[in-house]
Amino acid sequence: MRDLRNDGHNASYVVTDASHPEDTARAARHLVEVHGRLEAAFNNAGVGGDRHCSTSWTTPCTTP
Repeated sequence: MRDLRNDGHNASYVVTDASHPEDTARAARHLVEVHGRLEAAFNNAGVGGDRHCSTSWTTPCTTP
């Protein structure tokens, strides 16, 4: 983030939890407030390692 800003770019981030849709809405509001508009978004959530997850966003992942 600091490198982007040092290079003259307008950058920000919002910490969210993909299992909470209101977090995504909050992030979109932040982007519009700070940057004036939102032209495109890619909401990518993933898990790594030996986690076993259901297809439901409301069911937590477990480790074996």
